Amino acid sequence: MKIFITAAALLIASSDAFAPASFSRGAVITTQRNMFGGSASGLVEEEDPEKQKAMEAQAKAMGMSVDEFQLAMKARERLESDISGFRATGGTDDIGVEMDGNSPPKHLVFKLSESGKAKGKDEVSKEFSAAITEAIAKCKEGRKEATANMIKFIQSNE
Repeated sequence: MKIFITAAALLIASSDAFAPASFSRGAVITTQRNMFGGSASGLVEEEDPEKQKAMEAQAKAMGMSVDEFQLAMKARERLESDISGFRATGGTDDIGVEMDGNSPPKHLVFKLSESGKAKGKDEVSKEFSAAITEAIAKCKEGRKEATANMIKFIQSNE
């Protein structure tokens, strides 16, 4: 009897554990995507001895000089900025999608017009699927271009 009451209490307490999450349209979800763990974001430009020592330790742990480490962090920040600023679209004006270059995207907009709705549930689903596939392919190309730009940046600053 004691086990049954304990199990029932656990079930009641976690009854929403498998319920779908409710999302509000105004929700903003932020995630941190940092190459090298992001431990060096906000590079040390001024002469703060503690921060300078920490940066030297991080650079040494990665087998780099401090200048190489700072260049790598600047390149990482540029890459993140380029990918977040990239926009890829797929589909049409009736049924389409727009997303940034992140994977998964931070910016994702679905477009569905009244004429698109008139096509019916199955057609809308099929066209959204094709639009997302098209936008993802464009995002991959955008990430490749951003990576190539990062490499050029590094080579021009060595």
